[in-house]
Amino acid sequence: MTPAEVVGREAFIAHAWEAVDRQNLMITAERRMGKTSVLLKLEAEPPARTLVIRRSLQGITSPDEFARFLVADVEKADPGLLKKSIGARFAKAGIKSIGSNPLSVEFFPATDRSWKDVVTEVFAALEKDVDERVVLLWDELPQMIADIRDNQSRLVAREVLDLLRALRETYLSVRMVLSGSLGIHHVVADLRIGGGMWVPTHDMRPVDLPSLSRFDATYLAAELLRNEGIKCDDVDSVAEAIAVEVDEIPYYVHQTALQIQNSQRGGRCEVVDTAAVGRIVDEAINDPLDAWELGHYVARTPVYYGTDAALVNRILDIVAAASEPISATEIRSRLAAFAPPPSAERLHELLELLCKDYYLQPKPAYTFLRTLVRRAWIAKRPT
Repeated sequence: MTPAEVVGREAFIAHAWEAVDRQNLMITAERRMGKTSVLLKLEAEPPARTLVIRRSLQGITSPDEFARFLVADVEKADPGLLKKSIGARFAKAGIKSIGSNPLSVEFFPATDRSWKDVVTEVFAALEKDVDERVVLLWDELPQMIADIRDNQSRLVAREVLDLLRALRETYLSVRMVLSGSLGIHHVVADLRIGGGMWVPTHDMRPVDLPSLSRFDATYLAAELLRNEGIKCDDVDSVAEAIAVEVDEIPYYVHQTALQIQNSQRGGRCEVVDTAAVGRIVDEAINDPLDAWELGHYVARTPVYYGTDAALVNRILDIVAAASEPISATEIRSRLAAFAPPPSAERLHELLELLCKDYYLQPKPAYTFLRTLVRRAWIAKRPT
């Protein structure tokens, strides 16, 4: 099969570049929506006079490491910039050598705040000495902050977010486009000390990356069927059936086409029709090997919701079992059949989070946002 392509994303990408002209962006997206492909497309096709620097921050577990990666990325994008502009000040902070590979950046922090000095000096150099708009495309920022929290401390993780906010406010020609699989709202809520209203990303404009339109998802499916030589009784109707079965999510369009191709090669399906599409998707959902990793939707609730995970699971069980959208009042009533229900206020907070995490559609009545996720929830939950 061909790798995932950016299909039907031209309008989103144009909108993102237009928005970057005005402010920093936080791209929000549910899992498997093609976020990384969109970032690659943004990197590959920037507007005129724009220097794009892209980095996945996953795996970075300390602010010192973050500073080293930033120095390397800037050196690679604009060779010699940091050496000629702030080499002496870097040396004072503990940078002994600068290269275009993180391993070639020797950083021996002089103090606990040296990483802040290095990152700040990099931003100052980008604004002062680069005659273009600079856009930092940073994927998996929430995961990096969570890892710094776990490997350093909550205080250090807060300091990273606070510094990035201060840099956005100070160096206006340097834009950030941030994204991540882990919701930033969970990370920020966990880092709040003693409650309060600390929101270090309040200046970021959230931009949601939706699934494909029915037309584009059908087009993608049809192209995959044709390119892979998959035998269909009618390509157009089979392609539309694929789009509908997987809620127009591009990753699962690819996976369904692959599943059909494997069925034909194995002699289990000679010519595919719309009914076969439904059977094949159902098999994938219920497959104990879970090649589509749909069990992630069940496995992640303890990570996202902590001590509320059991309650959240029960809420999702109730919504999944309902034949029609269900109100918060009815959800609370059904919860009372198992245990004392949460307060109306607490239930409202949890339902809001479940909407932010792409499980549910919002009030006044709740249902699963994606039929595929509802089916996966029912299939993967312990009975």
